Amino acid sequence: MPLFEHDGLRLGELAARSRLSKQAITGLAKLCEEDGLVVRERDPDDGRAFLLRLTERGRALEVVAEAELRRIDDELIASIGKHDHAALRRALKGVIHLCSPTRSTPR
Repeated sequence: MPLFEHDGLRLGELAARSRLSKQAITGLAKLCEEDGLVVRERDPDDGRAFLLRLTERGRALEVVAEAELRRIDDELIASIGKHDHAALRRALKGVIHLCSPTRSTPR
């Protein structure tokens, strides 16, 4: 999903935005590359690093991904109701914030 928002991310940036490990993103990137969804390109600012870019085929999946996320969200609302859905979203955002490596913690 982060590549739909900002194409051409380094693997580390993609991992951070996805909240996944670099190892997990590397494996997923390899699978997506094999399926023709992304390509790796040398970073022009740092020849040691790679940028991951969506192919035309990968970009076409954005509509499908958004529709699937809406379907899942609608199914959840039907299951637990709008009020509990809103509470769950707030709670999950709080958990994500707590687990964020960039979160500043008081000493």
